[in-house]
Amino acid sequence: ISNCRSLIPSRQTTDPPTFMVTQDDEMQSPGVSANVEKFWHPLQDPASVSEGREMYGMAGTPQLAALFAEVQRHAAAIVSQFHDGLACLPASQRILNHLTPAEMRYAKSRQTQRLCALSAPSLTAADHRAQAIRAGRTHAIVGLNWEDLVRARGVLGEAIVKYIDTAAHGEALCLLSRRMNQDLAWQAEAYQRLQISRHAVLQRVTLLAWR
Repeated sequence: ISNCRSLIPSRQTTDPPTFMVTQDDEMQSPGVSANVEKFWHPLQDPASVSEGREMYGMAGTPQLAALFAEVQRHAAAIVSQFHDGLACLPASQRILNHLTPAEMRYAKSRQTQRLCALSAPSLTAADHRAQAIRAGRTHAIVGLNWEDLVRARGVLGEAIVKYIDTAAHGEALCLLSRRMNQDLAWQAEAYQRLQISRHAVLQRVTLLAWR
């Protein structure tokens, strides 16, 4: 897979749910390679914390356990490839360029941990939601716009299928893809919460200024 923009939606929007649907629609285009199309299988709407039995509580599932082992084995290389792919996203790259070497190592370490956590058979919906909300809040605070966050998901997907055999782990990869969709939905919630908080602060400041 040589062109990371094959997984990047072309339409511009600031509405997170619409943007996610746009990406899933464009995964079905003829230009998407067979391996990536298999990984980015069209998905249903993200499940709530109380639902999602098909995504969680699968500690004894052999297919997911095998994928988890492969992800752990290649996690560092996948994250490194992911960072290389972010060169396609100027806004993301600008943020990374401001990190010190120590901060970059920490960022890669956290991303490696999150990738392993997402593919872990023991992951629960409640734990996943807490992790995603925390990550979404961090991304919003550092100034990563929503569009680039969704595009970065595509870049990560390409890095995953470069190191993970889609023929051997196709079913488990589809499950991982669903978890990643759900991850974006919960990160969107964190973005919206922060935006609401900022508006509330601005309103209070405005009221105080007019008193």
